[in-house]
Amino acid sequence: MTHSPYLLLELRVEILGCDKLPNKDLGFENKTDAIVSVAYGNCVAQTDVVTDCLSPRWLPWSQRAFVFRMSHPCVPLHLAVFDYDDIPLVGSLVDEILDWTQHNDRLGQLTIGLTNFRPSTDYVLVYGLFKDDSFADTRKNYGSITIRLRIEWRGAFIDYFCCNLLRDI
Repeated sequence: MTHSPYLLLELRVEILGCDKLPNKDLGFENKTDAIVSVAYGNCVAQTDVVTDCLSPRWLPWSQRAFVFRMSHPCVPLHLAVFDYDDIPLVGSLVDEILDWTQHNDRLGQLTIGLTNFRPSTDYVLVYGLFKDDSFADTRKNYGSITIRLRIEWRGAFIDYFCCNLLRDI
């Protein structure tokens, strides 16, 4: 039985901060309550909410780092920044019936292709956020996001690779 070596890769993503986010909250003292949704393959994770800040930073003890098993290096990473709105629930089925994104304003998003990143290398990257993924010339920037990204070989892959390489010699 052969296993795909890509299942032995890990994608490590850490959300460090955002800058110049639009303010979607109403009121003089209210500002954006930022939360980032991270999607890779069929997995979705979210950071903690940073309240009342247009340039939020996720501190080391907050929920900001995620590890995904890579199914294939061609699968892109999707990031979306939202203004979190705490909507009081009426009943227990409300969460299941209503989509989370309907209650939270999408501030911006981006898609990152992973094929050009080298394994075992730390990258600190700053990307602009946009309303959608279209490539029209009129794309307006909706702030930026700073992330740390690393693709890591897992030990079993190295053992598998070395054993097969030595056997072929």
